[in-house]
Amino acid sequence: MKTIREDAKLYEERKNKLTIGLLTYGVVDTISQSLWYGVVDAAREQNLDVICFSGWILNDPITEFGSQANRIYDLVSSACVDGLVIWDALTHYMSSEEVKAFYDRYGSLPVVSIGLPLPGIPSVVVDNYQGMRDVIEHLIAVHGYRSLAFIRGPEGNSEAEDRYRAYRDVLAEYNMPFNADLVLPGNNQRVSGREAMRLLLDERGLQPGEDFDAIVAANDNMALAALELLHERGVYVPENVAIVGFDNFDAGRYSIPSLTTVIWPAYEQGRKAVEILAALLMGKSVPDLTKITTQMIVRESCGCLDSRVLRVVITPGLVQAETFEQGMSTARDRVLSEITRALAASGTGAEGTGIERCFDALVMELSEASSATFLSTLNKSLHQWAEQNGNVAAWHEVISILRKNTLPYLDENKTRTHAENLWQQARIMISDMAERLQSRSIARFESRAETLRTIEQALVTVSTIGDLTDVLVQYLSWLPIPGCYIAKYEDPDVSIKQARTLLVYHNGQRVAVSSDASVFPSEHLFPKGLVFEDRNYAMILQALYFRDQHLGFMLLEMGPRESEIYDVLRAQISNSLRAVLLFEEYQRTQTELERAYTESTNLRQEMEDQLQMLNTLQHAMTREGWETLRAQQFTGHGYEFDGGQVRPLEALPESAAHIHTVPMAVQDQIVGMLGVQETPDHPLSNEERVLLDSLSMQIAAALDRARLFEDTRRSATRDQIISEVSTKMRVSLDIDTVLQTAVREIGQALNLARVEVRLGSIKHVEE
Repeated sequence: MKTIREDAKLYEERKNKLTIGLLTYGVVDTISQSLWYGVVDAAREQNLDVICFSGWILNDPITEFGSQANRIYDLVSSACVDGLVIWDALTHYMSSEEVKAFYDRYGSLPVVSIGLPLPGIPSVVVDNYQGMRDVIEHLIAVHGYRSLAFIRGPEGNSEAEDRYRAYRDVLAEYNMPFNADLVLPGNNQRVSGREAMRLLLDERGLQPGEDFDAIVAANDNMALAALELLHERGVYVPENVAIVGFDNFDAGRYSIPSLTTVIWPAYEQGRKAVEILAALLMGKSVPDLTKITTQMIVRESCGCLDSRVLRVVITPGLVQAETFEQGMSTARDRVLSEITRALAASGTGAEGTGIERCFDALVMELSEASSATFLSTLNKSLHQWAEQNGNVAAWHEVISILRKNTLPYLDENKTRTHAENLWQQARIMISDMAERLQSRSIARFESRAETLRTIEQALVTVSTIGDLTDVLVQYLSWLPIPGCYIAKYEDPDVSIKQARTLLVYHNGQRVAVSSDASVFPSEHLFPKGLVFEDRNYAMILQALYFRDQHLGFMLLEMGPRESEIYDVLRAQISNSLRAVLLFEEYQRTQTELERAYTESTNLRQEMEDQLQMLNTLQHAMTREGWETLRAQQFTGHGYEFDGGQVRPLEALPESAAHIHTVPMAVQDQIVGMLGVQETPDHPLSNEERVLLDSLSMQIAAALDRARLFEDTRRSATRDQIISEVSTKMRVSLDIDTVLQTAVREIGQALNLARVEVRLGSIKHVEE
């Protein structure tokens, strides 16, 4: 295929600076931890730095506020990484279009996909189809089960669909009818395993051992939940019904009965993805698709003895006509390959653990009676394995494989006895170290749990950012975590594009950050020049948030392999940071309130003064308004409608004869009159006289509204009232408009020859 990055010069120039990113939903379970270890180990070998963007499953409908953790995926850019490994577990709840859009966000970077084959992107996938076929065929061919229920994974997910397709295909090949009632929905979470069993037993009413004799779950989570519910119902596994899973979670190894399953080679996936990404960064061509084989682990839940017991058995007929040394030389690669596969079941590769040295030391000791190197070599390998993996009990299988492949070639009683003694001693060493490691693990867990409780208690009391960072500087070395970087968003309600440095911690000490470098683009993750360059680092990036509130982000350099530590710290620091920010906001609010109180005392007095002034002005306006109105009364100010036109009344009429007058009263005061001239040819009817009474009241009301309107308009702006009140009082009362409108509308409405409306009393007019 065409390489994503053709030019290798950039890699050669920056190979000591290259950083890759791993996008995952968290380092929280067997698979995600194994994948993380594979990525970290391969990156160290390739001289690459690693940042794990540890968010949560995208579009997860179950986990509340999980989307807040996913904001860290918005920080991925070429400013902080040179290439990406994306684990498709993130996209279980996404449609194919949404998945494509998510990957397209990072189109400018070289990308390798784990678990999901995508066009144009190198992908590393597990052979899910063959792995599921193997375990289903085991149920049918070895145990004779004929009615198999199946708990599906998320519909639409490529890996889950491959496992379901294997179920359908195997049933068809063995001429077993497909029964839709035996197919149950699931989403890979434990709760869905219990729900599937309730659906099968309660709603569909099917009976284990009668309607179905085995349960195949698309992953171990659902298988273990189904096992748990069956035990609660008094159904025994494997006596009444068999159960198998897929993924090889640690919990399945320790369940009762232990769970038959298929290894998901997550460690190998992580390693291979990094190797492919490194090749892309160097400008090399890589395959479109890399498929990693699976391995079935036979345990008790299907009805078998544990495979570790079975491996001890020596198959007759292995002895060939050749010497011990010749036989071991011939078998060496095959035996080492079998040991590697057995150790892979623990979730970590066998590289660097010394299995080759152990094999060669055993052959040498059994060939030369004087040699005594096997147990000491084994002891060194066990110590290496303990530091890398911790599951020393897996080496019992190594001894079983060595014994099974070596014993047939030992024909002398003395040598066979020596070999059996070595193997028994080796088992005692393994058991003793496993016991000590377990005790140490418990003690370390308790110590770190106590440290986390101490940190939590200390963080509860902090009230400033300085207090918070002081606590972390004091206690991070206790865990031990070699490096820590914390930043908060400048204004998360608006954007997360800018961040401010709160803490840089490296090798047990605080690193000072200059003020001009403390604020930086969030996608850089670090202020310029603060990348840890003294060693290859592996860091876990997590979002800091509280419920739906974004706070910032945190990078922790990988120290302990117990992933729970990083999740607990994230929650503790998020809670403490939120409390500090709330306290700071409270202090700012308190200061503002105190200042506002001081200002309000002065403002209150000023407002009282202004109110008094406005009341005075209002009274003045009302008084002046009436005075203006009364002044116009005495002048007989008014308008007439005559001959179809509106004209001002120039003088009081000489006589009121033939004038029908109606008074106009405003607030019980006569302010004017409405006069209509009668003629002998057109006397006013009673109806018209009543109508004129009504109209006079409406004119009076309009005059009052005009006066009130002007009063209100003046009071709208205090400054204008103060500067212009006297002038406006004289000119703004729009009485003319009222009078003109009145005479016009009355004359036109009643078809009168002449109408006059003047201000003043009837007494004034008559005088």
